[in-house]
Amino acid sequence: MKARVLQSLALAFLAFVGCRRDASEAAADSAFPPPQKSASAASTTRKAASKAASDGSVVVCIDGQPLTRRDVVRNGKVMLTLNMNKMRRTKIGKKDWEYLLRYCAEAAKREVGRAAVRRYLADHRLTPDSNVVARLTRAFVRRYGVKSKKLKRWHTVDDLKYMLGTNAFRVDAEIRDRVDYATVTNAILAANPVVVTEPMIQKRLKEIADYNARAEATNAVVFARATNVWQKIVGKEITFEDAAKAYSEDAYLAYGYEWGLFTREQLSDEAEVLKLLPTLKVGDVTPPVESDGGLAILRMDASDDPDNVAFSRVFFRLPMFYTQETPAEARTALKEELSRELISETLKDVASKLKIEYPDGTNVFSSAALTPAEFSACDR
Repeated sequence: MKARVLQSLALAFLAFVGCRRDASEAAADSAFPPPQKSASAASTTRKAASKAASDGSVVVCIDGQPLTRRDVVRNGKVMLTLNMNKMRRTKIGKKDWEYLLRYCAEAAKREVGRAAVRRYLADHRLTPDSNVVARLTRAFVRRYGVKSKKLKRWHTVDDLKYMLGTNAFRVDAEIRDRVDYATVTNAILAANPVVVTEPMIQKRLKEIADYNARAEATNAVVFARATNVWQKIVGKEITFEDAAKAYSEDAYLAYGYEWGLFTREQLSDEAEVLKLLPTLKVGDVTPPVESDGGLAILRMDASDDPDNVAFSRVFFRLPMFYTQETPAEARTALKEELSRELISETLKDVASKLKIEYPDGTNVFSSAALTPAEFSACDR
């Protein structure tokens, strides 16, 4: 009886997730409206290309097997659904849309890689080990499985299939691709054991030490430059705003020079900023302090919230330091790097023997951008 109740709860929960998902897709269409109509020839061409793409343009054809644009969008939609379920979200945001666009743009390259893996399996007559299948299935479910304290017993691949409805087979396809890749990589490494020698280890350790020494010298130069800019600001030779526009190496400049509004807890990782905070008042400009991967000249701005402090900044990037490794750590790192290179080169060689064609252009996702309307038109 208890098992039946739990099963009913699980099915109800997954059905609820599916309903929320349908509503979120409608919201996505309004969040990303199609472009305005234009009478220009370029607009007409783009519309025709977009319509052709949604009707099944071929992204890539490998050994006679076509991958259509529609299939790519459907697959991307499934992976987007799984990622959002992992994060316990249903509303499609900007980052989710960007994820889907990246997924589609990389479709041809990804399919060539999968075809190379399949060719390697066939050429070497390899069959995935059942233990690998079980391990990677569990890993897949842990990453994407339903997370709910009331449904702990339902963390299974069947839950994901139920959630995806008619696209359930795509979960099996995704797991199979991962299993195939693991089988091939294990076979490549077994056939070509990676050997790390002592001279290779010493070379790596020396390269790390030399790089860190150069980074230390660069730090001194950056600090001197930042100090010079600070002196110009406090000496009224240049305004803070102009200094930010002229010297700042900050991604925030895309939105202006404001760094943001912070509580003291949010500044817990900014030790140098916290140290100066009690002495600052609105309008004060700090000398260069270490902040978030670089040096920052900060100005305290007015804040409407007494529990928060607001800052603008002029930011100077500092080079990253490599963590100094022990010989054992260097050996492990080298083995991993060499293994990745060996696998990549082997699969590239296999891919070079495939017959790869682009019947509808080199990449139909560049000739006709994915639209929200096309996204909604594809089955989930």
